[in-house]
Amino acid sequence: MYAERIEDTVDGLSGLTWVPVSDRPARSPGAAELVFVGREAYYLYVNRRGELKAFENRCSRCGELLTNIADAKKVKCFTCGAEWDVLREEGTLKPREVLVKVENGRLYLGVKAHEP
Repeated sequence: MYAERIEDTVDGLSGLTWVPVSDRPARSPGAAELVFVGREAYYLYVNRRGELKAFENRCSRCGELLTNIADAKKVKCFTCGAEWDVLREEGTLKPREVLVKVENGRLYLGVKAHEP
């Protein structure tokens, strides 16, 4: 109980807000799913180690939107050509990750207050 209060206090001081995005936290490895928090979009995915992760739907190199290439288990920026293999977590694009947590079967993204 005290650890949760400390965690909530730290999150509040850092400007982090936990936003519920889904009640389906289980996903197949390498499959990227687009979710929205306000007007911002994020990709949720499970890497090959089974870890649930999320990142912004913006290219970290040029700032443009990414395209999900589901068959290849990749996202790609068609503006600058950078891509990211979501299963292996490698490529020429290093996405900006956001925190993810699952509580009571519900999936939350940790976003900064100015992001939504």
